[in-house]
Amino acid sequence: RFMLSLYDNDFSKIPLTMTGIIRKELKKYISENYRDEKYKSISFKWWCEKISGMINDAETFCDLVRCFRGGEVEANFAEVNKIKTNVHHNDFDSSYIATLLSEKFACKQFRKCDVNEKMDLNNFQYIVKCKFENITSKKFFNFIPYEKCCKNINGFIIENGRVVHADDLTMTMCDVDFLTVKKFYDFDKCEILMLKKAKKEYLPKVLCEFIIKKYIEKYELKQQKKAGFDVEKQYQMTKQQLCSIYGMMITNSIRDDVEYDGEWKCEKN
Repeated sequence: RFMLSLYDNDFSKIPLTMTGIIRKELKKYISENYRDEKYKSISFKWWCEKISGMINDAETFCDLVRCFRGGEVEANFAEVNKIKTNVHHNDFDSSYIATLLSEKFACKQFRKCDVNEKMDLNNFQYIVKCKFENITSKKFFNFIPYEKCCKNINGFIIENGRVVHADDLTMTMCDVDFLTVKKFYDFDKCEILMLKKAKKEYLPKVLCEFIIKKYIEKYELKQQKKAGFDVEKQYQMTKQQLCSIYGMMITNSIRDDVEYDGEWKCEKN
């Protein structure tokens, strides 16, 4: 009922996902602001050209899909089922949003570069395909997901889907993950097989303004909720939309079609 009230009681107008909702709202915001006086120096054509300049070829798109991974939630297997005392933690409020506003991201096409080139992490982001030999995790932090390794991984030991040891493995990763692997694993050899880089920039101003707008909406609703107002549904909706801004950016829209024609069958190769 709440969703219907937002879309004129018309089921056909409700986007299928939360990322679809925020994507539609962002498009509207960009379209409206490009007609505003403060953005008269740029145009919708400029925006389309900018986005087109970020689109990579099919090979690089596949590399980016291989690079992508979710949040790090791996448990320390040496401490499982133990009761810990004097535990402290810090909660970084709206971490995704803070990162989107404060960090630079690849805003140009990725280009191949010399595998021996020294990485300039201040100005570029990288895609790295490398091969490790006799690699073993340090202590109890197993960072490498087995599913992200190429099929030719040999002599491996895994724990809960993470690589503890491998005689050799090859994988494609971003520069952040590459540095993390080097920090938390010991290995005999690391051979970079492919290196691509893209210029880093802050996200477009109009996008940052939209992110700030949604954060202010969430903050104000949170304050109203603390004051005793019945705004729980609106607050949860805005909170989910805020998180979905990041989800919208990493959605893989190019997928195989799977059709069910009424009967299942198994084909043996």
